[in-house]
Amino acid sequence: MLYNALAHLKSEIVSLPVSSNSTYIVEKAHNVDVMVGSQDIWEVVQSSLFPSVHYDKSKNGAPFTLIFDSGTIHPISMTLFRISRSNSNSSPGDSLTQYERRLERKDVSEEYENDFSIKKGKMELHFRNG
Repeated sequence: MLYNALAHLKSEIVSLPVSSNSTYIVEKAHNVDVMVGSQDIWEVVQSSLFPSVHYDKSKNGAPFTLIFDSGTIHPISMTLFRISRSNSNSSPGDSLTQYERRLERKDVSEEYENDFSIKKGKMELHFRNG
């Protein structure tokens, strides 16, 4: 649960220490009123898992950090998230996100058209002299 105690909209990048190198699924609740009552609808939020950096050389800290965007949290309200480990056999080393991020080439001038390419979810940069 993330709470916004401020009187204006807020958005945060959330960092959570986690102990295992797993694929995590982060979901955000959207409350939908129905005639009988209310119902939560869960939307998958893109997340990334990174190795933790312990500047104090502590050996007790979590080895990984799960990072995701909270999205907009309305004034004086809260947003509910749920986090679970995926049961799939995919390796988190294959991709930093649970769902493949899509990179789009929009508004790229012809001069820079061949400066980078995206193949199989990986971006390749092409450097040139001059």
